[in-house]
Amino acid sequence: MNGLVCSLRKDIKEYLRRKKNIYYSITLFAIGTMVIVTTLFFPDLVGALADKAPNMISDVNSLDEFMANLFPDNLKGSLGIWYSDVGVFYTIVIALTVHGLVTGEVKKGKWILPVASGYKKWEMLLSKVGVYATGAAFPVLIISNLYYFVAATYLENNFSFEKAFASSVVMCIAVAVIVVIIILSSILYRNSITAAVSMILIVMVAPDVLTYFTFGKFMPTYILTFVYQMSDVYIDLVIPIVEITVICALLMLSAMNKLRRMEIAR
Repeated sequence: MNGLVCSLRKDIKEYLRRKKNIYYSITLFAIGTMVIVTTLFFPDLVGALADKAPNMISDVNSLDEFMANLFPDNLKGSLGIWYSDVGVFYTIVIALTVHGLVTGEVKKGKWILPVASGYKKWEMLLSKVGVYATGAAFPVLIISNLYYFVAATYLENNFSFEKAFASSVVMCIAVAVIVVIIILSSILYRNSITAAVSMILIVMVAPDVLTYFTFGKFMPTYILTFVYQMSDVYIDLVIPIVEITVICALLMLSAMNKLRRMEIAR
C-alpha cells in the first residue's frame, strides 16, 4: 500500500502541475456562461427578428415552442440543458486529455524507473485512474451548484437545491466513470485515440437515442439521461450503476492483465 500512496502523491502533484484542474474548470465555466447568455438573450433576439421581418418566419407558434425547448426560462429546464452540454463538450475535453495518460508514459519509458524500484504496475494504474477521475469530476460538482445559484437569480425557480445537488452528484459519478473507461480502454486498444473517439460517440449518441426504447432505462448510459431529464426517481439509477461498476471492474482487470504482460522498456 505504500507504493499506492506514493503513486497517488506523485499523480496529484502531476495533475496540479499540468494545471488540469484549471483547464477543466475553465471549460465548465465557459459552458455555463454560454448556456446562461444564450438563454437570457437569444430568445429576445429571435423575437425581435420575428417582429421586424415576419416574412422570414412561416410559423411563429412553432418557433416559440422550439425556443422554449432549446432555451427554457425555468431553472429545471436550464439545468437539463447545462448537463447535456457538459455531457457533450466536457467529455470531448477530458477524452482528449486523458486517453494517452498511461500508454503515453509507458511508450516514453517513464515507468521504467518506478517498476525497477519495486512499484507495482497495478498501483500506478489505479493511482492514475483515481486521481484523474476525481480531478475531472470534482469541478463538475462545484460549478454545477454555482450554475444553479446563478441561474436561479434570472430564471423561474422550479427546482429545489436538494434535487439539484443530487443531480450534480450523479453527473460527477458519470464523469468519473467516463474518465475511468477511457483510461482503461486506451490500454486495451491498439491506438489510445480510439478509446477517446469511441467514448465521445457513445456519450453524444446513446443517451438521446436510447430514450426512444423502453430498455434504455436499463442501459449504463441512462445515468446521463437521468441528469439530462432532471429526473428525481433515484431507484432508476440502481441497475445502470451496477452495470457501470461491473464494466469498470472488468476493464480494470483486463487492463491490469495486459500491463502485467507488457514489457516496460524503451
